[in-house]
Amino acid sequence: MLASGGIFENGKRVKLYDEYVNFFNPDNFDCKFDTPVKNRLKRVKAGNADSLGFVPTELYRPIFGDSATLLDTRGANALCHSLRFIRNDGTLSDLKWTADAPTAQNFNFSDHMVLNDQGESNFAYTCDCSGYFSAGISVSSGGGFLGIGKVDVQGSATKATSESKSLFIIGGIMRSALHQAYRSAGIFKIQDSVHISTQISVLKSILNVLPEKINKSNQIYFSSDYRAIFASNQAERKFSGKANLDVNSGVSFNFAEVAGRIQGEATVGRSIKTSLYNTYIFSENSVGTEDEITVQSIEAKIAALEIKLNSL
Repeated sequence: MLASGGIFENGKRVKLYDEYVNFFNPDNFDCKFDTPVKNRLKRVKAGNADSLGFVPTELYRPIFGDSATLLDTRGANALCHSLRFIRNDGTLSDLKWTADAPTAQNFNFSDHMVLNDQGESNFAYTCDCSGYFSAGISVSSGGGFLGIGKVDVQGSATKATSESKSLFIIGGIMRSALHQAYRSAGIFKIQDSVHISTQISVLKSILNVLPEKINKSNQIYFSSDYRAIFASNQAERKFSGKANLDVNSGVSFNFAEVAGRIQGEATVGRSIKTSLYNTYIFSENSVGTEDEITVQSIEAKIAALEIKLNSL
């Protein structure tokens, strides 16, 4: 039995390519292009695709699959901090979110991503309005003028340079902070006083969402990881190196760091900020397995860590 039953139930199944078409629709990623340019981008067809609409060539090949579950929950933070448990009557609880976990309150996207240097397939794509315009021209006409007037093209190109919008798509494996805390893995491999104290707080946040009189032998379910894509076309270009992915829960990541490690490059010249993004889930437990966890085993883990902390 898996915690993600709730995650997947809280979303809808979608075709990824259709999502990309909608994502790159010039009405949705509005760079103020002239109408003829917008209409031409909407009529682009890639290869054997059923849907009309511009999609960058880098995204033609589905790395994780053709379909996914689009979440209507809190996205990356929810994946890292969600669980379900068996009630005393034997039924499975609804999905619970450990909101008071320090890793949830100060969520750092890159702390939980399995990146390319760890042997997994990942990708990162980002562009601003100028890059979008250039890519659209390339896909639509092989470098020509989209089959429309130069005045419209030149006007749209000028508008693209003045717009501050940006978009990003990041695909990879997102590890559960709860599972990392339970296994002393990921960010909790470092067993100094700061990390152990945080680890204990994360584990206690699990107990905090359980009923007060729950049986100690009752099982708790959370997946080790999720293969996912995170995407936004509502971002703004910034120079701080931070992207704020959830305005209500402090979800942030350094796009340059994440994209650089995914792409194997030392630097990435794009910084973005957004509070609106989509989360697409393809599978769970991709690089790990779900342990058999009970209330008692979490309490035992906390006790052992407290002893270790006191000995430092």
